[in-house]
Amino acid sequence: MNRILALSLVLLIGSSAIAQDQDNNFNKAKLHLANHKLNQAIPILEKLWAKDSANANLNYLLGLCYVKEDMQIPKSVELLETASSIYTSEYESGSKTERRAPEYVYYYMTIAYSKNGQCEEALRSLNKFYQVYTYNDEYYLVDGQKWVRECNLDRKEEEEKPEEAIASAESTAKENAEGATETIEKTAALSKEQEASLEIAQEIKTERNEPQIKERLIPFDDWDELRTREVIYTTMTSLYGIQVAALIDLKPTRDFENLKNVEVYVDENGIFRYVIGRFPYKKQAESLLAKIRERGYEDAFIVDVNRPNYEQEVLGVGAENINWHIQGSVDFRVQVGAFRTIVSSSVAEKYLEVDGIKENQQNDLVILTVGNFAQYDQAAAYREELKSIGIEDAFVVSFNLGNKIPLKEAKEFAESNQKKQSDTHQDAGAKKKARADF
Repeated sequence: MNRILALSLVLLIGSSAIAQDQDNNFNKAKLHLANHKLNQAIPILEKLWAKDSANANLNYLLGLCYVKEDMQIPKSVELLETASSIYTSEYESGSKTERRAPEYVYYYMTIAYSKNGQCEEALRSLNKFYQVYTYNDEYYLVDGQKWVRECNLDRKEEEEKPEEAIASAESTAKENAEGATETIEKTAALSKEQEASLEIAQEIKTERNEPQIKERLIPFDDWDELRTREVIYTTMTSLYGIQVAALIDLKPTRDFENLKNVEVYVDENGIFRYVIGRFPYKKQAESLLAKIRERGYEDAFIVDVNRPNYEQEVLGVGAENINWHIQGSVDFRVQVGAFRTIVSSSVAEKYLEVDGIKENQQNDLVILTVGNFAQYDQAAAYREELKSIGIEDAFVVSFNLGNKIPLKEAKEFAESNQKKQSDTHQDAGAKKKARADF
C-alpha cells in the first residue's frame, strides 16, 4: 500500500513539473512575440503544438507566427483553420489553461489565405472578422481589406499576363528560384493599367506594419493602480520611434542605463513597451537606432508609435511616477497596519499598543507607520522591538517625499548617500525638538 502511495506521489510530482515547464515555455514564447523575436518563439510553439495539436490556442499562435514570418503559408492556413473551429468571444489569453482561439484568428486567416492565393476564402474570413470583432480600433479591419485587395491584384496580374511573358518568367525562375516572383513582374509585358496595379500593391506592402497579436499577459498584478493616458496624435501618417524593450513586468524608465527620454506604453496584451522618439521620417529614426545600439541595446528596433499598441502611455502606479527619481533623502519606517475605508478592530487596537503612529495616504489606502530612520538597519531593529511586544505583522517600508517607494532602491540610495541621509535626519530631529510640547 505504501509503495503504491509513494509511486502515485512520484507521478504527481513529475506531472506537476512537466506542466510547470510547459507553462514557462508558453510564457517565454509569448514574450518573444512581444519583442518581435518570432524566430525564437516558433521552435518553442512547435514543440508545444507537437505535444498538444488539438489545442486551438497553440494552433492560433503558431499559425500567426508562420504568417508574420512569411513561412510555411499552407501550413499556417491549416493551423488557423483548426484554431477557428474553436473560436470564442470569451478568450482568456492570460489563462495558462485557455485552449480556444480569439477573434483575431479570422484576421490572420485573412492574411494567410491572401498569401496563399485563396482570395475568395480571404474575403470570407475578413467578413467573419467584421462580424465578431469587438475592439473599436479600425486598424485591423483596414489592414485586412488591404490584404484582400492585394490578393486580387496579384491574381488579376497573373490572369492578364501574355503567355510569352509568363514562359519567359518561368524560364528565368528556374535559374533563380528565390527571385521567381520578382522576375515574373519584371519580365512580363504589362499594360499601363497592370503597372499601376502593381504600384498600388507595392505601396500597400511598403506601408503595412507587422500586425501585432493582442493577447493579454498579466504577470503584473497592480492593474487597478496603473495610471495611463490616451495618446491622440494629430496626424494619420506614421510616427517612428525606437522600441528598446517589451516586458511583462513594469519597471521605471531610469533602469535603462545610458538612455533618456524613454516613454512607456501598455498594449491590449498587458505588454509594457519602452520607446524613444517620434519621428515623421524613418531615416530620422534609423539615425537614433544606430546610436542606441552603440550603447548596448542590440535588440532595439524601429516601430510606428501611431498604431494601436502605443495608444496608452503609462504614467505610473498609484502615486509613483514611471519616470520618478529619488529626490532629497529617503525615510525608513515600520508599517504596523493599513486600511481603505473601514478600520478593523485589529488595526484600531494598534493605536492603543504603539506610540507615534502616523497615517500615510497612498491613493485610496491609508498606511500606518511608526518611526523615521536614515538607514534600513535602524528601522529593522525597531521592527524587532515591536515584534517582541506582540506586533508580529510589523515590517520595514521606505518613503521619499511622502510617497512609498521600493525598499531595495531606498536601501541602495541610503547606503551610497550616508552623510546626506544622516544630515537630513539630524536637521529634521532638531526642528522637532524645537517645537513646544503642550
